Amino acid sequence: MKRIAIFSLVLGLLAALYFWSEQAPKDEGVKTPPVAVTPTSPPPLASQPSQRSILKEKGGAESSSQIITSVSTFDLLPESGSASTSPTPQSTAVLIMVDTPEPSATDTPIERELLTPQEVAALSSSSDEPGNGGGGLSRRASPTPPQPNELLPTPSPSPSESPTPTPLPMVGGQARGYAMLYAMHPRARATVEQNIKTLIDARVLQIYLGILIDGTFNKDIPYIESILQRLAQAGRQITLSLYLSNGPTMRDYNTTPITIGFNRIDPIEFRSLIKYDPSLRSRYITTAQSVRSLFDLNSSLGDLNRNIAIPMLEDNLDRDSYGAMRTLASSALGSSVQFMRNPCVGCYEGNDSDSLGDPIESHIWNDLPLMPPGSGFTLDGTGISYPSSDPAANERSDALLLMSRIAYERRLAFFGLWRGDWQGRYPGESSPPHPDERVYGISTPEEMEFEISVLREGLIQIVE
Repeated sequence: MKRIAIFSLVLGLLAALYFWSEQAPKDEGVKTPPVAVTPTSPPPLASQPSQRSILKEKGGAESSSQIITSVSTFDLLPESGSASTSPTPQSTAVLIMVDTPEPSATDTPIERELLTPQEVAALSSSSDEPGNGGGGLSRRASPTPPQPNELLPTPSPSPSESPTPTPLPMVGGQARGYAMLYAMHPRARATVEQNIKTLIDARVLQIYLGILIDGTFNKDIPYIESILQRLAQAGRQITLSLYLSNGPTMRDYNTTPITIGFNRIDPIEFRSLIKYDPSLRSRYITTAQSVRSLFDLNSSLGDLNRNIAIPMLEDNLDRDSYGAMRTLASSALGSSVQFMRNPCVGCYEGNDSDSLGDPIESHIWNDLPLMPPGSGFTLDGTGISYPSSDPAANERSDALLLMSRIAYERRLAFFGLWRGDWQGRYPGESSPPHPDERVYGISTPEEMEFEISVLREGLIQIVE
């Protein structure tokens, strides 16, 4: 009996020793399964900046950890076999430290003065040579132009704007809109109406319109008057910027099929003629006088509306010829307009950028971070890139949102969108077709949504 008891005791000790050895920590230590955390309602990426902060002191290294604080609601995923748990409104907030690798070259801090080299590369991959004016091409997923019968002018616009199902809050602080050089051409009517609808749906208080009026895209003063009257509703403030002549087409003076205006004159010869030739000077004054009624109407529609006259789109001028054009235009337009110069340095022999103290409008994206308050900027020649499944396209669209914010932070007078196919231009063309032969593209509903987000980006909400 005693032997049986001793044998049982030894057996029990051996069993206990075996059980303990199976449960003891191994060399790597006991690993506790992590609790997975997922957001139930992530913020929309296209409508607000990234919530991740990249902490970096001058000359120091970037942080290798992130603090996630931006997700409003979390579901705690239970371990297999356990009951489901969710935080309650009374739950204690938790900061979750997540170790991450060093940020890649595409990480973009929100607050800075200059575009990064990666953003510069992204934008340059979507633009033609600087200063191409109306000839620039925007890169889109479908570069093939539609057939002429696929896009037809819309009927006359309705007298009232169509209501937005869920109106956005009104925002303001800077004029935003479109460089619609093509606005007067009847074949571009559907494009222009869509641009106007997008502006109205964007709920931006200050509106920008940039229009070429020399006849390159026809001349339809009553239609532009109707646009101004519609946009002036709901208290919107309009910045109307009119280009009085066409520099990019003039640079192709010996090949362009566009004969109207001053487009068939050698730029170097034009600089002399605009200073000394009575006939050409008179023609230029007449061109400016032809749009005075638009400036007068815009002034009458709102005390805070602004009129801007630009003597030449992406001009081929030097200091003296710019001064001559400015003086002639001023004699025709009076004191109700402000003048801006839109230079194109390097686009033609002898071009300079001396504006005689007038603000500058630029179409060169790399100028934007250095432009002084009161300047203007549009995407003419660069174009707009939309989010897509292509990572490179997403980089360009993110950079565009950043540019929109920089334009506001620099206190520019306006920021304008532009796209090649809106102007009837498509990649792969050997030469620009005559405007009468072009097919003017329109945006998809998804593209319009992104345009609205760019138009609103960085602005402040207006209390109505």
